[in-house]
Amino acid sequence: MARRGPGSRGRGGIAVAAVTVLAAGFAAYGGAAAAVPQPTISQVQAEVNTLQAQIDKIGQQYVQVSARVSAARGRLAAVRRQAGRDQAQFSAAQKKAAQVVVAAYEGSAQTSAAGLLTSGDPAAVLSRASLLEQLAKSQRAQAMQLLARAQQVS
Repeated sequence: MARRGPGSRGRGGIAVAAVTVLAAGFAAYGGAAAAVPQPTISQVQAEVNTLQAQIDKIGQQYVQVSARVSAARGRLAAVRRQAGRDQAQFSAAQKKAAQVVVAAYEGSAQTSAAGLLTSGDPAAVLSRASLLEQLAKSQRAQAMQLLARAQQVS
């Protein structure tokens, strides 16, 4: 036998095998496609109607959820505004309470027994003490209101 060039023997066999596989694949695909019945127009229309109903339902749900989100955002904005106002009131009351504490500390020498003994006018000391006591009651009431507001916020 005559010797052929390298690789010449295998090329012919590969080409025949490839053609055979392709022919078998087309036959199998064509046979499978022919086995599945084509849907009728009414079946396709029914499927389209079902899908459209699902789309409509999802659209309605989206609109409802969007409305709920919008309402929730509105409520959140209102709550944030109220929280800002409450925080401002709380800060002002806290500052005022600090001023009251400082004033009470600074005025305590004037109402003490030593203040009475060292003062030239005991009536003036008693008058100031009475005034400071009334101021302390008023400030105590304000502090209680502040505490009540702080408890409402938290």
